[in-house]
Amino acid sequence: MAPPLITEMPVETRQEAIRKVFELIEKEGAQMVDIRFVDFLGQQQHFSIPADQFEPDHFDEGVGFDGSSIRGWKSIHESDMLVIPDPTTAFIDPFFQHKTVVLIGEIHEPGTLEPFQRCPRGIARRAEQFLKQSGIATWPTSGRKPSSSSSTMPRSTKAPTMPSTRSTRMKRLEPGAA
Repeated sequence: MAPPLITEMPVETRQEAIRKVFELIEKEGAQMVDIRFVDFLGQQQHFSIPADQFEPDHFDEGVGFDGSSIRGWKSIHESDMLVIPDPTTAFIDPFFQHKTVVLIGEIHEPGTLEPFQRCPRGIARRAEQFLKQSGIATWPTSGRKPSSSSSTMPRSTKAPTMPSTRSTRMKRLEPGAA
């Protein structure tokens, strides 16, 4: 199930998760906080902030960035955007030169803090809500359809396969289930 919208998390859960982020920064001696998000085309975007400049308010107010540099998002005259980090996604990235804590964020409009309509996390959340509310499915999954013969054929003789044209599979509700 998708996590709740960051701003809709229960206050205690949010505060505890935020506290754990700052404990991780201190415990690991992190020098940077890298905030990541995915653009509409599926490419991961990111920017880093020195850990000593990263504050708890960033989880409420977001961190500003230029949305015109992200393909398909905003034009230059309306390019200000916010990314609100999700405190439940914190981890140490072992590949940076300097110790770095990574946070995944959701994109919001500045001023109103409304979720940005083209943010892939928001799109996935709205799709999941639609599937549940409409009764189509209780749990969405996506990916290739598993092939029963793929594990039994030797790799060298297996013919190449094309991905299924229907990439989304859903668990159907049983009759009478809510």
